Amino acid sequence: MTQGIAKSLLEQKHCSDNIQVNNEIENLLFSITTQVQYQLANNSISLTNGLSSDILFLFNVNKFYPSRLPNDLIERLLIALFDKVEDARLDASLADGISGLGWLLDHVGVNDVTDYNDDIDDCLLEILSSENEQHEFDLLYGLVGIGIYGVNRISKPSGSLICQKVFSRLIKYSESHQDKIFWLSSQDSIFFRNDLPSPQADLGLAHGNLGVLGLFIKFYEAGVYTSECKVAINKLVCYLKEQRLADGNISTFSSHSTSEKTSLLGWCYGDLSSSLLLIKAGKLLNQKNIREFGIAIAIKTLKRDVTSESINDGSLCHGAAGIALIYTRLYQETNIQEFQKASLSWANYLIDKSNGGQCLDNLMRKHKTTAEPYSGEGVLIGYPGIGLALLSIIQPEASGWDQFLLLSKN
Repeated sequence: MTQGIAKSLLEQKHCSDNIQVNNEIENLLFSITTQVQYQLANNSISLTNGLSSDILFLFNVNKFYPSRLPNDLIERLLIALFDKVEDARLDASLADGISGLGWLLDHVGVNDVTDYNDDIDDCLLEILSSENEQHEFDLLYGLVGIGIYGVNRISKPSGSLICQKVFSRLIKYSESHQDKIFWLSSQDSIFFRNDLPSPQADLGLAHGNLGVLGLFIKFYEAGVYTSECKVAINKLVCYLKEQRLADGNISTFSSHSTSEKTSLLGWCYGDLSSSLLLIKAGKLLNQKNIREFGIAIAIKTLKRDVTSESINDGSLCHGAAGIALIYTRLYQETNIQEFQKASLSWANYLIDKSNGGQCLDNLMRKHKTTAEPYSGEGVLIGYPGIGLALLSIIQPEASGWDQFLLLSKN
């Protein structure tokens, strides 16, 4: 009986502590919401670093806290976005171009009545049909990003065709062997690492092979070349297993196939994003070994903390917000409590670093303490991304916005 009372008291204390933490996260979220409205991006329409970032953040905040924003704010920002598009010269990319713009318009429901993305579909299909067109293969600036846009429109013939063409291009550019497949970084690529030996394969999510894995998971879910995707996923997982660092290293993967250095904890590179996508792949394909491989990597990351990682910024890309968000998604995928605790721990770091939202500038510091701080703009390195991560931690239904980052819960 005594043990039962003690357990009940501990559970009540845990519940009370979580409520307090959630209130503190909410207060920081509200401070960021005010800051984003104060410094709306005017430099570009970019999904990752421009006005589209602000719209993505404020639209999702408005779904859960409508009283925090003016009633017509989202409408006014969308009008401003369309005005900017008229004068902009945009590439095809997800980060800065028409794929990202189109993805946002679908996400916020602009196309529910009139589909403004028909022209984007036509343009992307023309680009993908050109034999002379050369592409990066990555998520932010290449084929994977175009595929993310396409799979979001899979119910339309043009969206399905975009996915098919992206898949064919990716397979064409791949290094395929009997039991593995991977993608090498071209020496002409802006993401090629001159300080590393060649040939090299980028193992990250933002610019590398992990992004391809995430896209093929999405394709399989959507029914795009399912048998071919299943084969490719299994072969890519086999390749990733070969890239594991030696036992005793604090991380499982490095950033590149030709590097032996420990990788970051974060969204763009490293074990956290790798583990989440491996868990998703194993669950989707009903392959326990892949899922357990991902879980083992994720559990290993729990040994790494603010001190060991020398985290100095709060960003979604490679800072505390991204780490907190991915632990939340890991918890939602596995129901392993340690991941939820880790998420709240990293969220607490954001609260402490910002002094509860009173010193938001502290969240914009870069890894190198001598470098100029970030401006605060953008999903990847600015306030909108930190805010979206916090929103997802305290509102379990706040998902979908990170589909373009390949993190959203299924």
